[in-house]
Amino acid sequence: MQQNANVRYQVFVSSTFRDLRAERQAALDAILELGHFPAGMEIFPAADATPWELIESIIRDSDYYVLIIGGRYGSAGPEGISYTEMEYELALRLKKPILAFLHGNPDAIPAGQSEMDGKARQRLEAFRQRVSDRHTKNWSNKDELKTAVLLALVHAIRTIPAAGWVRNEGLDNRELLKRLVTLQARHDELEEEAKALRKASSQLSFAENLQSMDEEFPVDVRETKGGESFTVSMTWNALFYGLARYMLIPIEEWDLNRLICGMVASVLVNTPRGDQFVVDKTKDQIGQVRRAIGVNQSSVTTIMLQFMAHGLVEPWVVERQRALLGRDRVENVECWVLTTEGRRRFLSRAAVRAE
Repeated sequence: MQQNANVRYQVFVSSTFRDLRAERQAALDAILELGHFPAGMEIFPAADATPWELIESIIRDSDYYVLIIGGRYGSAGPEGISYTEMEYELALRLKKPILAFLHGNPDAIPAGQSEMDGKARQRLEAFRQRVSDRHTKNWSNKDELKTAVLLALVHAIRTIPAAGWVRNEGLDNRELLKRLVTLQARHDELEEEAKALRKASSQLSFAENLQSMDEEFPVDVRETKGGESFTVSMTWNALFYGLARYMLIPIEEWDLNRLICGMVASVLVNTPRGDQFVVDKTKDQIGQVRRAIGVNQSSVTTIMLQFMAHGLVEPWVVERQRALLGRDRVENVECWVLTTEGRRRFLSRAAVRAE
């Protein structure tokens, strides 16, 4: 089946993390070399603090699921099984095309990258056996893994085509055009604000009138119980670098709202106000605060428009296929994604430099 060259697919990469850093990078490189979007643990701030609902949302929106199994089972989640196996279970339930890659010689894996606990080793072996019942590929080093991922993904895209992400250029769709009109209206509003700023500053450029990224923005927050509103100040830089990793691929504004809520919770947990939301100090305090507050959508919109004015993000309208009442339905979704400048600025801080 011939594929649309403009379609880009989102591929979720699932594995344990610390023992498979090089192997995960090889898989990510393979996906990027094919021109698609990798998604996985690298875009989360920390595995233990990542809300499961966010992982579920990203896997749900992914077109293909890549599973890499090495010598460790991984930390257990609330259900008593590892997060990697939980992600695999979810991919099965969602009927995602699964590309599984198992280490071909587990006995040769160094001790530091293998399970030392007997119970964890038994769970790992059971997990390997379960995955082996499906069609899998073996690997013994990162280069073999990269080649295997390249070949398997090309074959899957050809034989099991998914919906993918499509840029809005050239799409003949009435609903899409309506959404584009909405985005254009937002753009026009921003242009009017720019004109007013230029006039007030005696013809200084719009960029010179923007707040610097080091200045603070008061994020409007409300309590989920009681409805009391207050603000939490965060710098534009803190907001941008906290969100940028998620915007390497298109992400909906609703998901950005939840991420900003988590960032606000991290700030609040270290303030006296945060104490009123914490019930049990021996458990996840950030999670307790995050569930007790919400961020007003107007603040999220202002934040994204500010980033857009700085040339760091741009709006995307993508076509997604979703299941509704047992039937597939195509929807057009408004998203945000980093611009070239936004990626450059984020990677200049996040990438590891040579010594």
